[in-house]
This record gives sequence, structure tokens and C-alpha cells, in this order.
Amino acid sequence: MGERRVVVSGGSIAGLSVAFWMRRLGWQVTVIERAPAFRDGGQNVDVRGVAREVLDRMGLFEAVKRQNTTERGTVFVDADGRVTAELPSVGPDGATAELEVLRGDLARTVHDHLPPGVVSVHGDSIETVTDSAEGVRIVTSAGRQIDCDLLVVAEGVRSAT
Repeated sequence: MGERRVVVSGGSIAGLSVAFWMRRLGWQVTVIERAPAFRDGGQNVDVRGVAREVLDRMGLFEAVKRQNTTERGTVFVDADGRVTAELPSVGPDGATAELEVLRGDLARTVHDHLPPGVVSVHGDSIETVTDSAEGVRIVTSAGRQIDCDLLVVAEGVRSAT
């Protein structure tokens, strides 16, 4: 029997993390992302609890830690600039996590450390999915036909899949 094949739809933090682990487990991995290129930027992501453990198991904790925003808390001010409330970072469960990174920086770190052999396709999306006893057949909006053993949908809030 040949190498098992997985298609991951979504090329950000979740999808790239799935791709990382599936390739490490020996699967042939294709990541399909509708954006025309890798997307940097985004809001802060708090890295807490099990996320820290996962990054450590991936060997990426220190690389992500170097991306830390160094935010120390949140301050609310009124129209005159006076502080009305303050939420300092206190311990691992404070308002601001000890380790906080931008979404794009976290995704880029995972992307840059993917095991060799992960195929990334940008500017395409899944159009149809057919599930059968032989596996899953995917047809993309660009007309690609991909046969695989597993489909993982790790898309964002505007997912149509």
C-alpha cells in the first residue's frame, strides 16, 4: 500500500499545524489555501496552556517566543487620555498572555518549519468533495482533481467548505 494522502484546506495556523503533524507521521500532504499568497499580519494570539505544550512538541516554542509582542497588559483611556481601567498581565492566565504573538508571525513560524514534502497550493479552493469507499475525490475551483484518503477542513470564519 502506498503513502497515505491528506488534503488540508486552509493555510493558516490550524491548517499548517495539521500539515506539520501529518507529514511528520508519514502522510503525503497537500495544503490548499484560497488566498493568492501566504497571509502575514492579523491580530494578537495568546499562547497559553496546551498550545505551549504543542509548540514545545513541535520544537517551535523558542522560535515563537522570539516573535513575542512584549505586550504587558491592557489600558483603557477616556477621551482626554486618562486611564480609566487597567488589566495587567498577571501570571499565565492574565488579560494578556505571557507569550503573545501576531497571528501571521505564528503562522509564518509553523510554515517555515514544515517538514520537507508538504505541497502548498495558493489561490485555489475546494469546489466539490466526493466521498467513497476508495477515498475522497476533491475538485478545486481551478479544476484540479485530487484523490486522497483524508480531507481536513481548517478554514477560517468565511469557510464555504
